Amino acid sequence: MKVAIIGTGNMGTGLGRQFAAAGHEVIVGSRDPERARAKAEEIGASGHGSYADAIARADAFLLAVNWWDIEETLSKLGNVDGKFLIDCTNPADLGGRSAAEVIQERLPGARVVKAWNHVYAQIVNSSPDFGGRAASVLLASDDAEAKEEVARLAGDAGYDPWDAGPLWSAFNVEKVAAVMITIAYLVGTGTDQAIKLVSR
Repeated sequence: MKVAIIGTGNMGTGLGRQFAAAGHEVIVGSRDPERARAKAEEIGASGHGSYADAIARADAFLLAVNWWDIEETLSKLGNVDGKFLIDCTNPADLGGRSAAEVIQERLPGARVVKAWNHVYAQIVNSSPDFGGRAASVLLASDDAEAKEEVARLAGDAGYDPWDAGPLWSAFNVEKVAAVMITIAYLVGTGTDQAIKLVSR
């Protein structure tokens, strides 16, 4: 899969590196051309460019920007129709709605999948493997094909993907991130941990 990384912070850099290591073609998108070039070299990406340029060359794109930058970012994405949009953002209070739902409304042609927002940046910048147990990733989307493709991408990168239901369930997935933040910082157990779902 060709995956554009929108955002060059910890999440975008880490997941981009993991996707590239798994054999996927990664293109780094940034508002700063020099930063895009440097990050592309750092993570082993095949190319770089503006947000719109990177997305135009990809099948999917990871939206990995701070929520307070979302309005400016969405205005610079170009044509996203038919693209798989992987949303790993964690928003402020949106009055009972999820970031993924808001993004889907703003970009109706995109095929939105909520994923990775509850995985610590430390894990995406190291490894999802915990002694032979892969960190679980929850996926919420109304688009079955998009969810399946993102699940395959997650599996290739070493994660254990789980179907978390339709897009409205992204609200619940975002609350999982809030719990993870509480565990890491308020309880004080740190970020070298991940959720692992098990079944019989």
